[in-house]
Amino acid sequence: DIWDGLRPRPEMQSFHDQDGLYNHLKAQPHKGTIYDYRRRMAHVFNQTVWLAQLPATLFQNSYSNTINKVHELHKVKPFEAHMVWTYGNNLGKRHRMREMMYFFDPPEYYSEGAYLTVDLTPVQVPEGFNEWNDTVAMVSQHKKAMDQQLHELYYAFALAYASSRILVLPKMRCFCIHNWFETPLCRLPGETLTQLPMICPADYLFHLDKLYHMMVNMRRIQFREYSFLDNPRTHAKYKSKPYVVRAGDVPHPKHEVGLHILPAKFKDLELVSELSRLQSEPVLHIPNPSRLFDKFTHAYIQTEFDQVMSGLGLTWCCHTDKDLKSGRAKAAGFSDRSFQLTVSSH
Repeated sequence: DIWDGLRPRPEMQSFHDQDGLYNHLKAQPHKGTIYDYRRRMAHVFNQTVWLAQLPATLFQNSYSNTINKVHELHKVKPFEAHMVWTYGNNLGKRHRMREMMYFFDPPEYYSEGAYLTVDLTPVQVPEGFNEWNDTVAMVSQHKKAMDQQLHELYYAFALAYASSRILVLPKMRCFCIHNWFETPLCRLPGETLTQLPMICPADYLFHLDKLYHMMVNMRRIQFREYSFLDNPRTHAKYKSKPYVVRAGDVPHPKHEVGLHILPAKFKDLELVSELSRLQSEPVLHIPNPSRLFDKFTHAYIQTEFDQVMSGLGLTWCCHTDKDLKSGRAKAAGFSDRSFQLTVSSH
């Protein structure tokens, strides 16, 4: 009760669980504290409580565990990882744990359904990017890479919906972290360990509540995390060589063993007709989604699908205060400290 009374209310701005401890520390007279420098501990609260700092390599948050992976640098095994420093509240934490294969879903999550995988066009990595010393240029590279990948992902979601298959999210490359304050050199201030580009966690890209509730014409668009097929809990039938469906320079569909070549820019109903013969295949792989799919046959489905896609992307943050005040960010085409990520066909 005392702890709860010391904290601000959850509905108040800047609410944190640790606020109760901070308030209690500030209210106590600094008397009677004994420091044990050898063990890096302090005997506080009139010598009633031992206070110590846990080693960050062993007691991690989501950033140190999944982004800069400080334990790999020091070659140690973390004792625990507290999944703070993610976005999307508990849904974001749960999804980040799924990406890292920490989270245990029910067995049917890994053994039921028909799946779709896609390739995105690889993003070009500028030479020496990790040694760049120009945040604006680095953010510009990040935006360019995001625009390219999210444009192609639009077609992957469309193909998943049209085929009634579960999309395994592709591994997308981020050239900057996502944060709620400035990210000098696309990392946390003073942090130099993170190697860029990195695989984007979904909470750096999407509003997780919207991603998990995508629905068009009363039918869900389902997906799995990018590491799904690498997970040892995923059924072996999904890990065999997938059946490939790709767009090609052919006037008519062409069928080969393990390969289905279709003319470019199919509409959804035409595609469903072609893929119906592959219903028994556990995984279909489409290496060029934006070339294969054109649009939905019915305008009302196209409109609703576009509305769902347009709401997925986060607002990336943030440029440095220095670059904003100097006008360098504005000169590079950024009107604000942030920019909108968009899943779109445009």
